[in-house]
Amino acid sequence: MKEYSLLGYNIHIIERDVELEDVKSMLPESIWMFAFDTETNTKIDMSKRDASNIDIMHDRPFLIQFGYDQHVIVCDLRIPEITTPNVLDCLDALRTRAVLSLAHNIKFDINMLANIGYDIEWDNACDTMSIARLALESKSEREGGAPMGLKALATRLLGTTYSEAGKALDLALRGIWEQKLKAL
Repeated sequence: MKEYSLLGYNIHIIERDVELEDVKSMLPESIWMFAFDTETNTKIDMSKRDASNIDIMHDRPFLIQFGYDQHVIVCDLRIPEITTPNVLDCLDALRTRAVLSLAHNIKFDINMLANIGYDIEWDNACDTMSIARLALESKSEREGGAPMGLKALATRLLGTTYSEAGKALDLALRGIWEQKLKAL
């Protein structure tokens, strides 16, 4: 497992299934909240409101990120040594110990997880996109309001800190993936 410290967070980049067992063994018995996100190849052109290329029923995530306290776990499902059921088992270990599960546009992420076999009833889910809309601006983007996508919102609220952190993590993940491809 590669580990990095970034902006006060411990980033754990999973490279093999056995590392997920290590993550599960370090989990506390209960967690106030955990957050998760999925990355997919789904492209949505919000400027045109064109949803013709969205296949929310069949698209699959290639990256799942979840975390609690100061820990972020990143699982790239394209790495052959990582299997989806083990990633989902680790995610479920966090979800069941957490009082609150957070995601930005959570209905999309829950659908992506269901597409890879994690189709469960969420009884502790909270959508930060809805909270941001209520707290910051009631107008939707379609009605002239500010974008509430995670990257746009984080950049708006945090300035360049968010984009710089994202670039550092992207570089680390890209390096690991390139090493894995060379080894094949």
